[in-house]
Amino acid sequence: MLKAFFDALFCVTLPKLIGSHVIQVNFVTILSTDDDTTAVGHGKPNVFEWISDILKELLDLKLNGIVVNIPDSSGHVSPIHFEIIFLGIVGDLPALAMMLNFKGHNGYYACFFCLTRGVYDTKVLYPFTRPLVERSSDDFKRFALEGSPQNDCFGHYGMSVISELYDHDLPSAIMIDYLHTSLLRQTKTIITHLRELLSISEIERLDTLLKHQSFPHTFNRRLPSFLNLAYVKGSELRNLLLYAMIPRLIDFFDIELVSFLCLFVCGVRLLHGSPVVAVDRCIRQQLSSQLFDDYQRNVSQYFNKIHTLTCHLHDHYPKIYEDFGSLSSTSTFPFEDFIGYLGDGHYGSRNIAEQLIFYYSIDFFVNNAVDDRQDSFIDPDSYEMIDIVNVDKHDKRIILHHDSVLIIPYIMATGGTERSRRAAKPPAIYTPDDSFLCVMDAQNPTDYTCIHNSIIAKSSGKRVLVKDGNTMSEKIIIARGIMSVISRELPNYRLAVDLEHTFA
Repeated sequence: MLKAFFDALFCVTLPKLIGSHVIQVNFVTILSTDDDTTAVGHGKPNVFEWISDILKELLDLKLNGIVVNIPDSSGHVSPIHFEIIFLGIVGDLPALAMMLNFKGHNGYYACFFCLTRGVYDTKVLYPFTRPLVERSSDDFKRFALEGSPQNDCFGHYGMSVISELYDHDLPSAIMIDYLHTSLLRQTKTIITHLRELLSISEIERLDTLLKHQSFPHTFNRRLPSFLNLAYVKGSELRNLLLYAMIPRLIDFFDIELVSFLCLFVCGVRLLHGSPVVAVDRCIRQQLSSQLFDDYQRNVSQYFNKIHTLTCHLHDHYPKIYEDFGSLSSTSTFPFEDFIGYLGDGHYGSRNIAEQLIFYYSIDFFVNNAVDDRQDSFIDPDSYEMIDIVNVDKHDKRIILHHDSVLIIPYIMATGGTERSRRAAKPPAIYTPDDSFLCVMDAQNPTDYTCIHNSIIAKSSGKRVLVKDGNTMSEKIIIARGIMSVISRELPNYRLAVDLEHTFA
């Protein structure tokens, strides 16, 4: 059930998969609800209606917990009650803004954690500000109560759909995803600005070095190209940022610029994962805070208009690290992998939404089918498990739903269809018609005529003997084809010959 909640939650990124297809579906929502229906939507859903049923189940899970039967060494089974605590919510900025009922990343009060106001300069920028005025949990709730869809209150459009799950834990329960914020936005923007400082030959030489950069076999991605950043992967940018950026750029840029980039690289590395040597957790947090502070203070001196919300959010990384641990453990890399896996479940360019649901439903059903075993740890009498997959009903739901909306899987599953077979048309075979010829008199080059091939007595290559009554004349073939084409082209041949004799 929790998996289904997060699966539905992160399907908001599916426009990347199908947004450009000819069917013009720019948004797909996959959601299984209590009434055994599956929804496919065009456009962003109403988030309150979208996950309201699942939220009821999550709230019930939070209030009642679960009961697990755990056997001891003697085989006696004892029921133990476990409480469920929701740690936090993570996602890219558009997804977080939708779930929190918050202003988008291009707004003036778009930061979830502080009250820094953006400044418009062709786009909304968040200049370096100290001290930061943090949003408290009371502020977050009060602003949400005062905000409305027509008039926000410091970025809040109203209460969040998930506010009851976290009580007074917002905004401290919000986790910034470094995959989208640091890699796909900030790092990619830095590379774009650096590329403008290099010539084409220098970029090609740098790309050659990056392409042949050696990594251990555990690295599944190569380094991205500076020339083409359109289809760059987050894992490629991660390898570049954490391992190869500074060593490779030091030969192409001024040492002062490379030293400034070290502030950002080292700040992220301190919070990314386990260090090579033992470094105290508090020291890592303090060092990264100082590095990000210096980076934010001086970034406008090196790059123009780069200080957007994604850049500003790095000020809050140390606090997120203190509450939730390393950035690598709170990223959306696993969810992006799931989206990629889900996006592979379609063939062709038609019925994409239905195909995604069909194949995902089959996988979900097969992997979550539970047999009735007596030695299960879960006590169904003590607690009714919330399971959106009902083995008896789900199989019928798949067949009934997809028989009506997706013809191809139906044919594959049943071997038949109610639709009549289309009449097959035989392929059109092109047969050229050379029955008419445009010929020139061999003795008089200015004499052109159009003849039918039936009056040809003898032919040798382009020379033919034409029988005209009782006389025979030698002609030279100029063109072959049907009468309409020959008649249309004949004046052109005569004009060309007239010009040839005029200038001869």
